[in-house]
Amino acid sequence: MVENSSNATSRDRISEDWALINNQIFLGVLGSSIIPRKEIEKLLETFDEAGVRFVYFSPRNMRRTKELASQIGIDVAWNCAISLRDLDEGEEDPHRMVSAYADWSINAKLPHGIVNVRKHLKEVDNVPLLVSLFTDATKDSTREMVSSHFQYTWIDGSAVNADI
Repeated sequence: MVENSSNATSRDRISEDWALINNQIFLGVLGSSIIPRKEIEKLLETFDEAGVRFVYFSPRNMRRTKELASQIGIDVAWNCAISLRDLDEGEEDPHRMVSAYADWSINAKLPHGIVNVRKHLKEVDNVPLLVSLFTDATKDSTREMVSSHFQYTWIDGSAVNADI
């Protein structure tokens, strides 16, 4: 019996591939992606047109949150997000944004953590209240930030802490 040359080549290739993975243990592959619903960007535009400011609190770190935020139409340019995770004195943020043109820790003008947000609001300006993206959020830090919004913004038509 004569063997077809293309079948022989195919078998040789399979044999070579098998030799590469022989005695190897395949543990698995996992991929994950959060894909926002298509209508979310239009919804955010509708909110904006109605005078409602959308604020996103994410439990994820800066890198992961900015990816999703850009997909739903939230501004992710420089100085657009605040991490609500407090850092201990001298502690480095392992998720800081570093690139060829900007170092998040050096160039960022926004505070890091609730304690520093409140200090910034009291001593510097109200810019943290204008940010629409908060990362490293927990139930408690979100509650604290919402409380800060109420403390330093307009309530029932009158300005609270208007000097800020």
